[in-house]
Amino acid sequence: HGAAARGRTALGCFLLLSALCILLSTSRTAWFSVVLTAAIMAAVLIKRKRTIAVALLLSALTIAAVYRFVPLVHDRVNLIASDLALYSANRHAESSIGGRLIMWHAALSMARSNPLVGVGTGDFVPELTGMRRARLIPLFLLEFNQPHNIYLFSLATNGIAGLAALLFI
Repeated sequence: HGAAARGRTALGCFLLLSALCILLSTSRTAWFSVVLTAAIMAAVLIKRKRTIAVALLLSALTIAAVYRFVPLVHDRVNLIASDLALYSANRHAESSIGGRLIMWHAALSMARSNPLVGVGTGDFVPELTGMRRARLIPLFLLEFNQPHNIYLFSLATNGIAGLAALLFI
């Protein structure tokens, strides 16, 4: 019992520390992924419906409390709506989400122009620069060297072959 209890305690400490690190990362995608992964794990591991209902209720209350009492989370979540409104009003306005949407579109355009092997490793930025010269993307996107999506980056730079290799890994 002693070794098992120490193992559970160590695992609990690790999970709490990991949750804190993910929270402090300010990555909304990471936050969403943690919640989604926890929900899937609960659905798979918990067999009793009543236990699932209690787990869902506790999770919802925890998420609501974190949103309400942690300004970092509150501000980052609320930024989604303002970013989307800004992007809707002006596609070239500087915003985190709008910038990502435009970069994803740019990566897909690169992939369409070179579907099998992509534009080439290291050529994402030069292609983005060309798109900027053609006024297809806003200037602020030249600060980035990838589209904040590993799959689209692989597809754009290495084509279907590169994406297949990445997915195979």
